[in-house]
Amino acid sequence: MPKPTAYEALMKDEERARRIIARDFSARLLNNTKWDRLLDSLREVTISHSYRIKFVDVTEVLEGSLRPATEKYFDSLWGPVPKLAVEWFEIDPVQIKPRGALLKPETIDHSVEIEGRLKELNVEYQRQGAAIRVVALVRSSR
Repeated sequence: MPKPTAYEALMKDEERARRIIARDFSARLLNNTKWDRLLDSLREVTISHSYRIKFVDVTEVLEGSLRPATEKYFDSLWGPVPKLAVEWFEIDPVQIKPRGALLKPETIDHSVEIEGRLKELNVEYQRQGAAIRVVALVRSSR
């Protein structure tokens, strides 16, 4: 039996994500266009492009980055992933900037700017302690 191509593997990942979403979620809050606008906007504000990410088909929260690769997929540390497979991701709005060996690092809080951009884009978010959680999918209340 021949090994599936990368494209076939991606299509299976997307199909699996769609089945999970249909079963466990009641609403999708971010479409592909909104995802791209959101990540472009966040790149202008934050220094770190690392997020805590919850995928629909993985139980643990992963730390990594997301960059739009195509209309339907992100480029990530784990290879291409379907945009629709992201349940939520968290941004740490506080940047710690080193200033040399003798000075304390500078702390810069980007919360106001990040929240402003999320509101401009009409993106659903929640505060989780210091972090800002962007919600892409709403779980069903079963």
